[in-house]
Amino acid sequence: MLRHHIPCGYHPPSTISRYHHQSYHHHPCPPLTHNAIPVYSMEGAAVVSDSASEGEREGGTVKVILDKTIFHPQGGGQPTDKGTIMTLDGGCEFNVIMVKEDRATGIVEHEGTFAKGAMSDLRSAGSSLALSIDGAWRVSCAKVHSAGHALDVGMVALGYTIRPTKGYHFPEGPYVEYEATCPEEKLSTEDKDTLPIRLTKKMVELNEVGKTDPDIDEFAVRYLNKEETLALCPDADVAMFSEEGALVRLTRVGGGWIPCGGTHVKNLAAMGVVTVTKAKAKKNTLKVSYEVEGMIMPTP
Repeated sequence: MLRHHIPCGYHPPSTISRYHHQSYHHHPCPPLTHNAIPVYSMEGAAVVSDSASEGEREGGTVKVILDKTIFHPQGGGQPTDKGTIMTLDGGCEFNVIMVKEDRATGIVEHEGTFAKGAMSDLRSAGSSLALSIDGAWRVSCAKVHSAGHALDVGMVALGYTIRPTKGYHFPEGPYVEYEATCPEEKLSTEDKDTLPIRLTKKMVELNEVGKTDPDIDEFAVRYLNKEETLALCPDADVAMFSEEGALVRLTRVGGGWIPCGGTHVKNLAAMGVVTVTKAKAKKNTLKVSYEVEGMIMPTP
């Protein structure tokens, strides 16, 4: 059974972010969603609260909370969405540079600066604000994130049983860390030295298999309760089910299911070429570094 990375816990789909997470925990969800179309823009958002007085006075960043959002927050080893919040007349433009979610409350904060206009313009716009995310950046982050999970599939295919414990899916040096739980799982020097080539080859093979098997190729999403989740992922962290009746978002990657709330590509082909660049072993931990074709580096 494919194991998950760090316990991602519950995360809403990026296209249905919200103000309070309790309302979505119990939202009736379809059992299986194939190839959900990303939402890169929307209209109809309103300001709930903000820190504009302090931010504007000091000339620094401002934090804005909306009643709805399409911005995916940073977390789970994946970078934040970036983009703009604007009034429909274009007179006010707020550049979003960081999005964070308070996991305890589900409140999402959009942090950024004003390119033109001021906070008063966003407030007075009511429920007509236009949101737009940087689509190229979103796709790049999704490719790197999907590739990190696909490496887990490749490791299993190579016969390794070591457990993935951490994923860093940022373009500035992405990697996945695996932990050996017993001496028999530790990699020999030869294994470590040849792993980048072998795992890169396995990524190519996985892509080829996906061309004829939709269940392997296509990424999909399910929202399941505790019992259903543990049936697919016996190693899932039960702390994700802190609320009665909570549903957890599972994503299918390479045919296996993992608890994950991040953004993903449509299928393995859309992920592009994945190259494992280095494997570094230290004590019981193996760090596998990788690159993804076409990934975008962040601008200063």
